[in-house]
Amino acid sequence: MIWSDPNVPGKDYTLGNEHVRVLKNMVWRNLHVPHKFRCIADGRVGGISTVPFDPRTHRPQTRFAKLQLFRKDIAHYLGERILYLDLDAVIVDDITPLVDRTEDLVLWRNPRFDEGLTPSRYNTSMILLTAGVRPDLYDDFDEDAYAEFETLPPKGGTDQRWVSDRVSPRTPYWQ
Repeated sequence: MIWSDPNVPGKDYTLGNEHVRVLKNMVWRNLHVPHKFRCIADGRVGGISTVPFDPRTHRPQTRFAKLQLFRKDIAHYLGERILYLDLDAVIVDDITPLVDRTEDLVLWRNPRFDEGLTPSRYNTSMILLTAGVRPDLYDDFDEDAYAEFETLPPKGGTDQRWVSDRVSPRTPYWQ
């Protein structure tokens, strides 16, 4: 995913089209099953197939945009089986075993949660899902839910906290 947030001036880093191309190349070298690479974007990414960015879950200075992966109609844009990776991922070996799973939803379990260092059991930097699974994660995110969510201690959270608070602790995961 790549989008602009004009409410975050002077951010330490900016992810751009080159990051998308680098990730695409890493995926092509290290994923050994037939696949299509797509980028959800709010604009053009040269030479990369893009899907329109859905601004409904975006809140300025936050990362809730990933919730659009849980839209009921996401298969129309991304296909039936989706491996989501953050653009800052670094792939150094075969990732085929990551996608050779049959569960409808697989998340990365955050080891810092068990140490009490984060309120988020799962990290959404990497998600494997069957399209249409858990549409409530997208549908329930509205202004009222966000306002209530922002009051949770520690202060608020991100999409990671939103997902972690709503899925079962027994959700399949990578560690």
